[in-house]
Amino acid sequence: MLSKPPFAIFCMITGFVIGALGVLVLLAQCAEWLSFGNWNPVPVMYAFDYFDIQLPHFISTASGIQKILYGFRAGFSHLPLSITLLGIGGLIAAMGGKHVQHRAKRLAKNQGR
Repeated sequence: MLSKPPFAIFCMITGFVIGALGVLVLLAQCAEWLSFGNWNPVPVMYAFDYFDIQLPHFISTASGIQKILYGFRAGFSHLPLSITLLGIGGLIAAMGGKHVQHRAKRLAKNQGR
């Protein structure tokens, strides 16, 4: 019997929790929309502001990499929080699942020797 490694379990649980937070944000938006008739968008930047998380500021914008990072930061901060949490949670859970698959293949290969 193949036991799941702790890393995979951690990834799956963490991914599920982050995805569940995304669903809760979406449900809160839907409840407000159904109750009051207005839809309030919740961007990622709202969560950063709420938890007082400062995004990094780069010293110089002369470098091409720093321009890319500024553009990514500007684009990322306006994404919907619910979709972002669902996506990040799904990616983390998938990473845990892939770890289990990789480990199962490696164990099957070692047992075949």
